[in-house]
Amino acid sequence: MKPEPLDHHRFGFLWRLFGLLFMIAGLSKIYDPSAFLTAISAYRFPWAEGTSRILAISLPWLEFLIGSCLMTGLWREGARYGMIGLLSLFTLATGQAWIRELELSCGCFELPGINANLLRILDSAPAATLRNTLWLSACFWLLRKRVNHRPLQTLPPKNRE
Repeated sequence: MKPEPLDHHRFGFLWRLFGLLFMIAGLSKIYDPSAFLTAISAYRFPWAEGTSRILAISLPWLEFLIGSCLMTGLWREGARYGMIGLLSLFTLATGQAWIRELELSCGCFELPGINANLLRILDSAPAATLRNTLWLSACFWLLRKRVNHRPLQTLPPKNRE
């Protein structure tokens, strides 16, 4: 399938920025899947250990794929809705951890070389829930802008006989 042309309107760079963030988040989890598995286990979801293992392996690649599509314009519409879906799930997961007062790192940006104290604050359940809610709101706002600012299509001439 041929990639769609990149957005050339004024909001296209924001989608690419979100794509870059998703790519970085996915790569940080691909780099160390065992740390991401530990982060998933800290949520204490009521499912089998095997499910957490499958998520620890597949979710980072899905994030990276969605981010890559947003950056390149390949399957752009699907990538936008995929990002909204994942952000919704992430917001629900971190929100329930916040409500349950779980002390955890969301597992979003586990990159080497980042200050541990700063990471603990930025990746806490409350911070992650608020960050994801803001990102999700921005995505919905961007979708609304895209629909409202779509150029008018020219209609083919009518046959007048």
